[in-house]
Amino acid sequence: MAAETATVQLELVGTPFVIADEAPYCSFTDIAALKDGRLAVVYYAGKSHVDDSAEIHTRLSSDHGKTWSKPSALRVPENGSHPRDPHLTVLRNGTLLLSYFIYKGKTPDACRSQVVASTDGGKTWSNPAQVDVEGSLWNATSGKIFEADEKTLHMPLYLCRKGETNEESGVISSSDGGRTWKNYVTIAKCPAAGMDAPFNEAEFARLKDRSIVALIRAEGQPGGALAISKDNGKTWQAPEKSPVGHAPGLLVDGDWLLVNYRNLKVGTTGLAISLDGGRSFAHSLTLSGSVTSWGDCAYGGIVKLPVGAPAAYLTTFYTQHKGKVATMGCYFNVR
Repeated sequence: MAAETATVQLELVGTPFVIADEAPYCSFTDIAALKDGRLAVVYYAGKSHVDDSAEIHTRLSSDHGKTWSKPSALRVPENGSHPRDPHLTVLRNGTLLLSYFIYKGKTPDACRSQVVASTDGGKTWSNPAQVDVEGSLWNATSGKIFEADEKTLHMPLYLCRKGETNEESGVISSSDGGRTWKNYVTIAKCPAAGMDAPFNEAEFARLKDRSIVALIRAEGQPGGALAISKDNGKTWQAPEKSPVGHAPGLLVDGDWLLVNYRNLKVGTTGLAISLDGGRSFAHSLTLSGSVTSWGDCAYGGIVKLPVGAPAAYLTTFYTQHKGKVATMGCYFNVR
């Protein structure tokens, strides 16, 4: 990994702990801080990596992640829809948006992204708003919805166009609180950033200079791609290589870009910090040891915790644990 001058270091506080293991395969997790101070995690709970009977589960914590509530299942309307990759966003007005994608049946054109909303802290959810992109065979999402301003939401999307084989990564927007989505824009399409690879999963973050950064997975590559928008997500500069990008979970805190990611080369979950918006990384740590040969782990999120919590930050991810795949948490500081 390219490195900056190591002026900061990540420091784990304690060891990773189990948040959810009620199903054999609790994975693809995200975390968010609610307006009332509680933390919420969402994750995929099923029998295996592919399971038509799987559900999206949620858990809450009122003590900064030390303990968690029993799981609550989010029932999507379609039976056998195989809901995947849930991500949770808390809007400025307190509304919760949960994005995920469904995979109905055995053909690629059955894959579609969906969004549900809650105005009561997750007790009840709206009917799903389905995302469609004209000319695409299928689409999916695996990143938080990003609130660009009071009127504009951006959702990272990846898709395959009809008649093509390679996936591309892009963004689709909403101006009505997530009820409808339109104006899809491509961010990274093969070839890009010097890589002849499909581009797919991405996540966005607002850097200190007010630009938006996207870290993007490049299929089969050890690193990923990075793209910058200077106009609030309307247009994007040409992607460039980044040492990190596989299943990114992002948090910006001042000059720091914190990233939870999968190290595909060795099959581990990594945590890294960048001082230049993701072009290089000053320090990185391993959160979980080597797992399966294809690295079935990571896909997490990061939240900043208030004074008095066990640490400054909490990150979530999934990994193999005691014969299951579990959703895990780990506290850390930056020094």
